[in-house]
Parts: sequence; structure tokens; C-alpha cells
Amino acid sequence: SLTTDSDVDADGWYAGGSFLVLPNVFVFGSYSDTSSEDFTGPLGAVTFNIDATSYNAGLGLRAPVTDFMDINVGAAWVHAESDTNASTGGSSSTSDDGYSVSAGVRSLLGKCLELNAGYNYVDLDDSQGSFDVGGLVHITSLISVSAAYRFGEDANAWTAGARLNF
Repeated sequence: SLTTDSDVDADGWYAGGSFLVLPNVFVFGSYSDTSSEDFTGPLGAVTFNIDATSYNAGLGLRAPVTDFMDINVGAAWVHAESDTNASTGGSSSTSDDGYSVSAGVRSLLGKCLELNAGYNYVDLDDSQGSFDVGGLVHITSLISVSAAYRFGEDANAWTAGARLNF
């Protein structure tokens, strides 16, 4: 769920993955699709909704701090598209390419709980930074459930999901 500074709510889905290519080097990518609820524009007479899609692909490095904690950094190419539709029948579309850089820490607390926190910077048409906090509960060696919260300059989002480990 996504909430912006103007209290517009949106829902969507996300799929992402990463793959270790060397002991401390990984590739990653993701895709997301989000749609807003109808909201009233600044003049109050017209309602709008926004559909947004984004995807990225990148390379990351991880550095073990202890047997139970890693620091990770990454950089990615990012593509984002959005369509805005008005109740009057008008619409507009935008598309942009840019980059992101991120840094974070993750720590395994016991056999089943992993916590993580990090900072993400995305440079598209405008620049945005956000902080993430989250965790994973490892149900089995193959299946984990996750929850996270992202808070940034223009929007906040919470996520819940599942992860397959192989």
C-alpha cells in the first residue's frame, strides 16, 4: 500500500529477485505495478487516478561484518512509466529512465528472524531518497514471509509478501 503527501492511496504488486554470481557479488531486478484510488484534483472539480509501472536491473556487493550480519550496496538502471486519467476524459503519460543506488544492513537474529534497514536514492525526472526497514521470518529453508515499511520525501509504503530461497 502506498500513501503520498497528498493522502492518495494506491495498491499494487511487486516481484523481484537476486542471484549470487560470485561469493560477494549479486545481480538483482524487480518489477512493480501500482494503481491509485480516484482522488480530487487541486481545484476540486475533477477526479484523477494514476497507474504506475517500474522495473530495474542492477549489480550489488555484500560485505560480511560478522557471521550473522552483512552490509550491502547496489546500483541499478531504473525505468518508470505512469498514466494519469481524469474524470473529464483527459489523460497523460510519462516515461523516464534513470538510476538508483542503495546501501543497507541485514542481520540474522537466531535461526528464523532476519531484520534489515537501508537507504535508497532514485534519480529519474526528479531525485528521491527513502529509508527502508523490514524483516523476514524463515519458515523453512525454502520459504520466508516478509514485511517492510518504506518512508521517503513524497510517499510512504508498506509491503508484505513471501520469498522463495533456492
